[in-house]
Amino acid sequence: MSIRSGQRFDYVYINIKMQPEKDWFWIKARNWSARGFNFFSEFPVQQGSRIEFKKGLEHFEGEIIWQKNTVEKEQLYHMAFNSLLSHQFIQRFGKESFDPDFVEVLRTPELGQKLNYAQRYLSIFISKTRLELELAKHHWIASQPQYGVRLEDPTWEGVVESTLGWGKIQVKAN
Repeated sequence: MSIRSGQRFDYVYINIKMQPEKDWFWIKARNWSARGFNFFSEFPVQQGSRIEFKKGLEHFEGEIIWQKNTVEKEQLYHMAFNSLLSHQFIQRFGKESFDPDFVEVLRTPELGQKLNYAQRYLSIFISKTRLELELAKHHWIASQPQYGVRLEDPTWEGVVESTLGWGKIQVKAN
């Protein structure tokens, strides 16, 4: 089965550590599934290498299967927008209140639809300047390499299950 054939999630990232050599470094797993994820790193990693990762005390190993040396600015804006929207939504409604409409907005590739949702339902306007500040806060830059990881590890599958449980869509009855 191809790593891309399963459902992937990118409306929340997973904070994990990686150990490319002897030191551990924080990364954010994005566009993740039970079989892999991608991440940005200022630390060079060789395609084809096996890297150790951990979430809390749970360790797992993955293979770097692709590398992209530059990232489109538009992709970075989407990441920043999703980060800001998620933060605002959680602040206003709590972690347990993710509704299907909100999750669909986070998943849409249309930046305009995200902007409309932010203005209409969260009463916030997210400017290009605010997006740039969010990119800087997370150290997301177009020149930073992006890597893809393939995992076949039950420990990682448990991390994914746990994350999906946290972000489980719950529709509140009226």
